Amino acid sequence: MELFANKKPTILVVDDETSIRESFSLILEDNYKVITAASGEVALKKLVDEPVSLIFLDIRMPGMDGIETLSRIREIDKDVIVVMVTAVADVQKAGEAIKLGAFNYVVKPFDVELIQSTAKNLIEKKNIIKETEKNICKPVIEFEKPKEISSFIEKASQTEQCILICGEPGVEIDEIVYEIHSKSVRADQALRVFNIPGCAQKKIIREALFGIGKGSFSYEFERHIGLVEICSGGTLVLNNIENLPSDIALEIINVIEDKSMTRDGGFAPISVNTRIIAATSSDLKHLSGKGSFNKKLYSLISNMILTISPLRSRKNDIYSLADFLLHKFNKKYNKNISKFSKIAMDALSNYNWPGNSRELASVIDTIVLSKEGPEIFIEDLPIDIIIHGVNSVNEKGSDIGLESIIESFDKEFIYSVLKKCDFDRSKATKILGFGQNVLSTKIESLNLDKTA
Repeated sequence: MELFANKKPTILVVDDETSIRESFSLILEDNYKVITAASGEVALKKLVDEPVSLIFLDIRMPGMDGIETLSRIREIDKDVIVVMVTAVADVQKAGEAIKLGAFNYVVKPFDVELIQSTAKNLIEKKNIIKETEKNICKPVIEFEKPKEISSFIEKASQTEQCILICGEPGVEIDEIVYEIHSKSVRADQALRVFNIPGCAQKKIIREALFGIGKGSFSYEFERHIGLVEICSGGTLVLNNIENLPSDIALEIINVIEDKSMTRDGGFAPISVNTRIIAATSSDLKHLSGKGSFNKKLYSLISNMILTISPLRSRKNDIYSLADFLLHKFNKKYNKNISKFSKIAMDALSNYNWPGNSRELASVIDTIVLSKEGPEIFIEDLPIDIIIHGVNSVNEKGSDIGLESIIESFDKEFIYSVLKKCDFDRSKATKILGFGQNVLSTKIESLNLDKTA
């Protein structure tokens, strides 16, 4: 008999309001172990102390706010699922949080069923991912690559040179490095990605990269193997390389030039053959020019440079990427959602996507996970995408006004409810919350009378 076979998943609720923490506990305690924290600082300590499956994190807190707390959480556990808790006024900040790695957000005031279904769906999602994980870095999504990116991948996979990939957070860096590695002679060796934190102690970064131990002898019992050593023969991706401390930059230069490294606390050099791929959202050439980044390291990693444009400047990619992701998550969650409605797809393509393709993948993942029915309508999208995405340009190139947005939303929403009720108007009015006379008027004014 396994002692912990029926152990409940742990959910951490972070909010400075006692009533909110107590509400979450009451809603979730039957199915989960709920722990709470009244501040970001306390939350980080609790995350270190025990494994957590899901975090509900308030955006507005005194001291360390939700955005800063999220950034620190990602340094401790990059895999824990974080859902931001926000008021309508903070929806823009919630979008910023998605960019930093939050999975989604819920808007206050929320209801019991929303919180329960969110927790259930996301923990199931995490379990699915855990079951299918392999001991290798794999991309989150795939994408249709422009010719210049495909050409770069082919050239980069045929060489052993270091590579520098530049682009905003959330662009398809993971997907590109995975393809480069898998097409190279190193394909059967380790591929790892290390996200260099901006505010961690140098010792933490050094131990993660180079490990701990005296040398390379077999009788070392107390040692920790770092990523550089793990990836010997393979590929190590240093993401956010602009955050690399200057003295550790010198050690990376040794890895590239001399193919050697020394563990923390060690004295014996260890031979390594690790290919370095660097990634950044900063202007490294400018930083190296003013002395903020090691010039020699920049010269070593910049022989081959790829710059990835943000998703907002690749509108046509959004259509193909959204369709691909819909198919991918249909398969993942055993769903059969056939398409996006035209106005839903227009909203997706007109939204600016500050979190780039990673944010798009997160949005579609969430929708497919919770959606029932054959089509994704505009009301299935997050509110900020509805507001900012639709209010752009229609097919004829003229501005879409607020009245047109509301009409389009009404039309799709009422039609979806009618369809769900097999066009029984009596049933539909109970769901919609208004009488049959009002429904009949809306059906006529919205030109739904032929359908319904």
